Amino acid sequence: MQQAATFIITVESQQMQVRYRPRRFFNYAHYEFMSIHNPPRRIPLSETGYLSHFSPMHEIEAAPSAEKYAQALAAALIGVKSSPNDDDEEPGQLALFE
Repeated sequence: MQQAATFIITVESQQMQVRYRPRRFFNYAHYEFMSIHNPPRRIPLSETGYLSHFSPMHEIEAAPSAEKYAQALAAALIGVKSSPNDDDEEPGQLALFE
């Protein structure tokens, strides 16, 4: 069984903390994207410095890791390509969301 984890990702040259909790709600994991500052500052995903998101476990399990999934999810949510080699995909559209 996967364990909860906290890690830092960088989106648009800005670091943010991510808290990952697998199977938080049935077969959905809970991701919390948060400002690393106190008090919280704006992050690319949220003006308030906090964003909560539930993702299906089968998508996360298909990704290389929960951290890589969070990075791709953040890119998709702000509408940027997750990789420079994804020229055939629409901006923000990831294979795991198809």
